[in-house]
Amino acid sequence: MSIITADTAESLERIADANIELAMWQRRLPDEFVEWLHQLPGSALPTARLSLYASEVSLALHAACDESGLPVGQLRETLVADIADLAERFANVIASDRLRLRLETVDDNACRRFHRDCVPLRLLTTYRGPGTDWVRPDFAELALAHADDYSGPTERMATYDVAIFKGCGFHGQIHDAGVVHRSPPIADTGTTRLLLCLNVPTDWGQASRRRRKIHSR
Repeated sequence: MSIITADTAESLERIADANIELAMWQRRLPDEFVEWLHQLPGSALPTARLSLYASEVSLALHAACDESGLPVGQLRETLVADIADLAERFANVIASDRLRLRLETVDDNACRRFHRDCVPLRLLTTYRGPGTDWVRPDFAELALAHADDYSGPTERMATYDVAIFKGCGFHGQIHDAGVVHRSPPIADTGTTRLLLCLNVPTDWGQASRRRRKIHSR
């Protein structure tokens, strides 16, 4: 299995290739936005856990921002617009109007053990704090065998990078397929992460926007 990384959003579409199990878009966001987001108190960061249409993401996130007390303004608009854009891109990749969205703050080690997700596909990006740790396929089994104390080669997504992972629930994959990863250890550091996770809908494969599924190319 292979990893694809590029500095264009189109790289995310490569996850449809049969031999690709992680497609990553390496990107930067405006410095003004980055500084604003990192200076916000953790309590002001919006959180949400929703199943919705991609077209509903902006409205739902503004509601979440209102609830957390995040001030209205251009930088809030930038955050919401970026997440809405990623939701639309993910919806295009999975060929489904619906998706599951989780936007959460993390101030502990969360999923600290190396593991595989038992989902078909998952998009991850970190807006604040360190990104997700992952290991290349050659070291996957070793990381799983030493899930709590693995000390081998480890990669880390940069903040704002966007990746779509294949999980062990992807069409036609065997149970032990999928990217091995973990949450970065941040307990007792005073760090608060803001993590976006997009998942396929629970009925994925039964309905499709274009009446197609991701297929092996």
